[in-house]
Amino acid sequence: PLAMGVAASASIFTVSGGVWTQQGPALTAQDGTYEGFDEAFSFSADGNTLLIGGYGGGNVSGVGWVFTRSNGTWTQTAELSGPGANPDASVGASVALSSDGKTAVVGADNDNSLTGAVFVFQNVGNSWTQAAKLTVANSGALGKSVGVSGDGMTVIAGGPYTNSWNSGAWAAPSCCPATTPLCTKRMSRISCSATSQPATRNTTWSNP
Repeated sequence: PLAMGVAASASIFTVSGGVWTQQGPALTAQDGTYEGFDEAFSFSADGNTLLIGGYGGGNVSGVGWVFTRSNGTWTQTAELSGPGANPDASVGASVALSSDGKTAVVGADNDNSLTGAVFVFQNVGNSWTQAAKLTVANSGALGKSVGVSGDGMTVIAGGPYTNSWNSGAWAAPSCCPATTPLCTKRMSRISCSATSQPATRNTTWSNP
């Protein structure tokens, strides 16, 4: 299936015999979120579980909405928020779902003054609980992009502004002298290198 965001909704399309048709009405958040409901999408392998990220949900801190499909009908079954996230954390800026739909990864790239964080949730017994909050020292916008392995045991999170963030203010990193034309023109937001931070789960989540 294919999900397409339209303002405060997401529309599901399925293909049969080479013809694509919309499946049911457009999905909307039960909390009435308008802004950012269509920020990011991820399906389980069988297409019956959908995770939608929305930076405008949860009183603006952002959330991840879980929808499940039964007999062709989609229903919101959970709303995943980031406990401890800042009010403007942009939880839901990126999302990823494991193959079985039981592990959800939700990026919050604006958490802690744009340091960023990644929240991991697990569905056990049809109940979603937070398994971990992943952070990286000196990161910048960690959680701007996220991914999870099919078995839900490994998570990767992109932090595009690593080495650019310094005490709550943007500055040119040491690897790019401020005297160069590039740094002069892009002093406000410049990063010498974007990094991706992997994390694996054994008993707890950690950076290997």
